[in-house]
Amino acid sequence: MAASYRGETGAGYDALMDRIATVCAVDDPAAVAGLYATEDLTVPPELVRAPRS
Repeated sequence: MAASYRGETGAGYDALMDRIATVCAVDDPAAVAGLYATEDLTVPPELVRAPRS
């Protein structure tokens, strides 16, 4: 975020932040799921592990 505040990020980052804000402002679980399915917000597979029981 600091880089964004300093103006060091591009328009793509600003658009992503705007999209996140829009999705967070509505009560739509499908929109949230869709947001997390985007390339920018998907967790890399190597960081995903099975839940512990």
